[in-house]
Amino acid sequence: MLQFAEHTVRVERSLLGLDDVIPLSATPRPDGDTDVLVRHPAGTDLVRVRTTSAEPRLTACSAGVVDSPDRFEAAPPPVRRSGS
Repeated sequence: MLQFAEHTVRVERSLLGLDDVIPLSATPRPDGDTDVLVRHPAGTDLVRVRTTSAEPRLTACSAGVVDSPDRFEAAPPPVRRSGS
């Protein structure tokens, strides 16, 4: 989930540097989403991440394990900007 929020901010702000984007905290919301605070060179952004279960599928081909892995998406708006 933190990696997803980091990626969302990287794409939104076109940041490529290794240390340009750092997730700081994840706070669960009553509606089941999670607010992730992410630091970047211009300040911090808040990404609201929604977690759903993907369709069941093989998750380890060699073991033949079928599971429903977590799937992440940004709830609109994808990034709440607090820095410019």
